[in-house]
Amino acid sequence: MGGAIRIVIREKDGTVWSNERWTNAMTTLTRDARFVDNDDAWFERYKANGEWHTDDHTLAPISYGIVVVDRKTMTVIDCNGYGTALSMGLVHLVNNPDDEDYLKLIE
Repeated sequence: MGGAIRIVIREKDGTVWSNERWTNAMTTLTRDARFVDNDDAWFERYKANGEWHTDDHTLAPISYGIVVVDRKTMTVIDCNGYGTALSMGLVHLVNNPDDEDYLKLIE
């Protein structure tokens, strides 16, 4: 079903971004090898998809909960009633589904 969840990101420089997202956008962020790599371009791409509020630093869950990502320490606080933010499988570790090695692995 899904619903709203608060996503809060503290950047490497200490800037804090927060946003209310639909629950399915949570897994798009965290279930990707680029997230684990703390890739700057990945986080910028994620933030570009929606309106972020830098003035709202409320660390309180909404509807389905809250996920806080601290990029300075690469700590994730996951408190939500939708699903685990950090569950990863083989399919999430490859960014190119046409990659020959990936295709061999899933065969």
